[in-house]
Amino acid sequence: MPEQMIGPASTPMLFLENQNQVEQQRFSQQY
Repeated sequence: MPEQMIGPASTPMLFLENQNQVEQQRFSQQY
């Protein structure tokens, strides 16, 4: 869960996009 939750209900698309970017960054860092 991201620490910065400005309101995922109001902007679910942006929230999902940000989460996907964070997951991709973590994935490239781990492997």
